[in-house]
Amino acid sequence: MKLQLLDWLSVGASLPVCFIPEIFFGKCGCKNASEFFLSGRLVSWWLGGLSIVATALSSDTPNWVMGQVRKFGVVVNWQWWAFVLTGVALLYVINHLWDKQVQAK
Repeated sequence: MKLQLLDWLSVGASLPVCFIPEIFFGKCGCKNASEFFLSGRLVSWWLGGLSIVATALSSDTPNWVMGQVRKFGVVVNWQWWAFVLTGVALLYVINHLWDKQVQAK
């Protein structure tokens, strides 16, 4: 595959969009691992949830689901209900443990 001028221009335009914010904001939140991974525990619940939903709706998820449906049939979509049930149970356990950890500090 040979890239055309428009392809190279889009790559050249997208790279600064990715790296310029790092130049300006990179030194703000890297005091320790908690700051880096948890934003200093200052992220609101709705923003964290929105991040999880955005990850679940990324470009690879629909492609994977369509591949599974093509390979195994529509019945494979029932696995999402299992993910919902186990995900809610896991969130309950993690939240319970997280509250204990926060109260201990």
